[in-house]
Formats: sequence, C-alpha cells, structure tokens
Amino acid sequence: MSVSIRKLTPDQWETYLDFFDNRAFTDGSPYAGCYCNLFYFTPEEIREKYPDPGKAGWEAMSRAIRESAAEMVRKGEIAGYFAFDGSDPVGWIHANDRKRFVRVGEFNPAAREGRFLTHENEEKILSVVCFEVAPPYRGQGIARTLLERVIRDAEEEGYDAVEAYPIAREKRETLDFTGPLRLFETLGFEILKGEDGYLTARRRFRKEG
Repeated sequence: MSVSIRKLTPDQWETYLDFFDNRAFTDGSPYAGCYCNLFYFTPEEIREKYPDPGKAGWEAMSRAIRESAAEMVRKGEIAGYFAFDGSDPVGWIHANDRKRFVRVGEFNPAAREGRFLTHENEEKILSVVCFEVAPPYRGQGIARTLLERVIRDAEEEGYDAVEAYPIAREKRETLDFTGPLRLFETLGFEILKGEDGYLTARRRFRKEG
C-alpha cells in the first residue's frame, strides 16, 4: 500500500476534524473525543477553558475540545503530519517545537498527571507527542513512515534533535498513543531512563564543525 505524507496546514482544519471524528477511533477506542490539543495546556488552563466533565459529562468536554482544536489548527498552533490514502486521512503524527508544549506523554486531562516541561536554556528540539492510525490501516508501517518524515524535515529545519515519549511495557498495547518503544529504537533514538516506565527517546542530529 502506498500512502502520501502531508504536513498539516491551517487550511486543513476540516481534514483534521474528519480524521478525529470519523476515522481514528472507529474501533470503539476510549480516546474517542480526543482532538490531540491538550498537551498545550496546564491542568488549571484545562479547567478554565473546558467544561468540568464530572458535572457536564465527557461528551460536553469533547465538543468544547473539538471547537478549540479546530481553531488552533486554523491559527497554526497545532503541528504535525497526516498520512493519506488518496484523499482520505488515515494516519496522524503530532510533532511540534518542544517549547510549544506544556506537557508530554500519557496523562489524564482532568487530573494533574503527566510530564511537565521546562524550557530554560533548551536546545532546538522537535517533540513527537502522539501517533494515531485508523484501525483498518494499522500494522502496515504508517507510523514508521510518518516518523521518518518528521526526522527528515526536522534535520532540514535545523533542529538539534527529535524527542518522543514511549512507555516501557512488557506487552505493547494498541492504545499507546505515544508510540511503540521498538519503533524509536529501530530509527536510531537514544532511549533515556524515566520514572515508572515513562521514557524519553531522542534522535540527535550530527552537527558539523
């Protein structure tokens, strides 16, 4: 199967919604209703910006997240790449400048969980925070193709490294949206130790001179 990879642009906001509304979670995933934008906010900002799911329900929160994500795409605040089969978006990788993110890795958006970032004296790093592939297209190398494109473009754009946040598990889980550890290992990422199996994987680029 041949797919094309395209960088997300602000005019693709309808494509973005189509993927998350109609394609990403057709297997009944518990992540249905996610629009991949909560990495940009602190727990306090999430509580201020979105309805309380305990009171209004997750459906109401998801609708608010959807509207917010569409606006963020239109403003160029969310960055990443889609894999297309023809005109259909079938895979997504969320990759943005690390300084844009507040936190990375697994987290519950309603709780104070997750890895929070600091940005003092930071190198120029591109962070990969999420993969999602439509169920009929899983297991066909789409995540790898997306990550290879991210690596290539990041090096061309002058980044010092690409960073990702896999989780060490004895058995790979389908819903590990941060990406499988083995994928990063095979593409030359250095695996750094983390707490409770939450790892940082970093692919550095060789600098001349």
